[in-house]
Amino acid sequence: MVTRAHSRPFAMQTPAERLENYLTNADMATIWYPPQNLEPADLVRILSLRVRESAPDELLKRMQHIVQFYDLYEAAEYLKSFLKRREVNQVDWNRSALCTATLARVGRGPDRDFARDYYRYMLQNSNSYDRLNPLLEPLEALGPDEPVDGLRDAAKRRLAALTPERDKVWASGQEARKLESLIQNDVKRIQDFNVLKGRATGLPDRAARVQTYAKIYVGLDAPGGGTTPYLCDWAELMLRREAHWPTRRPDSKAKLPVPPVEEQLQSRKLAADTLVAVLPEVDRSGIDDEWKTFHRIRCLNAIVFFGGSLTDQQNSELRSDAAQEQIHPLKPDGRPARTIEDLE
Repeated sequence: MVTRAHSRPFAMQTPAERLENYLTNADMATIWYPPQNLEPADLVRILSLRVRESAPDELLKRMQHIVQFYDLYEAAEYLKSFLKRREVNQVDWNRSALCTATLARVGRGPDRDFARDYYRYMLQNSNSYDRLNPLLEPLEALGPDEPVDGLRDAAKRRLAALTPERDKVWASGQEARKLESLIQNDVKRIQDFNVLKGRATGLPDRAARVQTYAKIYVGLDAPGGGTTPYLCDWAELMLRREAHWPTRRPDSKAKLPVPPVEEQLQSRKLAADTLVAVLPEVDRSGIDDEWKTFHRIRCLNAIVFFGGSLTDQQNSELRSDAAQEQIHPLKPDGRPARTIEDLE
């Protein structure tokens, strides 16, 4: 059972203390709020020492979230250290799927190719629903670059093998129904989302790309109102990537070219201005009032996160109890939403 590492008030905690608290907090609601203002290099060093191969699932998920939150391509070698093609049991398998998905999201060039190769290796060694289902996440993370046919065909082969006994053996029937759902719903959803992702990333104009990501993030121009975690998380990542968040110091030894700080801040302004322009569209959208309020608060938080300004009325909205209880990844100060502990 993990416990809170630091009991000092949130505002008094150092970034390092917030990271430790984040990694060890038992309240799963806090997973959405990794500590901000950490140096990427320091973050990789701490995670390498703190989250090892034997870490429990909850800690691995927090590692995944903070790596993705920082778009931490510097963590590629660290993530590869988990991927040794030595999966013995389901725990090993799930961990490898998680790390492959994380590497696919933040990796660039050869690192992303490594993630694709590892996904294909896992796919070739999948002979049950329990092996195939965890591969949905790395498939989604690879996006339009990886056809969904491989996973779908593997699921169909397993389903065909179960058909003769599915009506006689309860376990076979259960697995068959799960496989049918995986084929008809999960894989189909990823395929549909990949069309949208490819269209957005293929836009040659940067401002148009940022606008598309912003609209998806706040529930516009997306299947299901943009509330599906896969697609919304992707749009959040792409928004931060286009905005060059977090700010990285230019370094000749860096793995990727880092633009001047002034250019990074200008990119941040583009994201904030775009969200300001998108906000009225949220108000005019046809979604029901409850979801409209949710996405409006999400948009306001993101504007502040990227350095934009709000009116007094909008700031008042963010201070409301309803806004404080909502979970939004791009929350400006990284403060967790009201938790069960706060309500007791």
